[in-house]
Amino acid sequence: KEIFDIIDQFINKVGFDVLLFHSDTITDFSWLNSKYGDKLAFENMDCRKKFGRTVEDLEEVFKKCPQAKWVFDINHLYTNDSSMESAEEFWQKFNHRLCHYHISSLGDVHDCFCLTKEDIILKGIKDVSYPMIHEGGVIEKGVVEEEAEYINQRLI
Repeated sequence: KEIFDIIDQFINKVGFDVLLFHSDTITDFSWLNSKYGDKLAFENMDCRKKFGRTVEDLEEVFKKCPQAKWVFDINHLYTNDSSMESAEEFWQKFNHRLCHYHISSLGDVHDCFCLTKEDIILKGIKDVSYPMIHEGGVIEKGVVEEEAEYINQRLI
């Protein structure tokens, strides 16, 4: 309850379009759906999680939260499918829910493509018109411009 009070205070102060949750941490989807409805989003989970990794898992989530959006985390998909072939199935099932991508190479969990050269992960990006949030620590690693150029050369 304290956490949701803090979230609600933040929402009231700042506003929001998307409130992202990891589906493996939710025990009451009905309550969450009734509270946040079309502001909810769920991302596909990495191989360390027991739930939220597969298309079937996310179908179950979206049945419980029918207005929820999807955040496509391409690194997470890669940890479950190093061929990235399942990206197409995720895209076909959930593209109408997509609100943004989380991008990073794997490296040491979340890394930069210009450093790891793990270009196969970029195959998960099916439509470059959606916003992308880079989770690879580009600022801390001092490679913002290099990473942007590297990704742009491969996507555009």
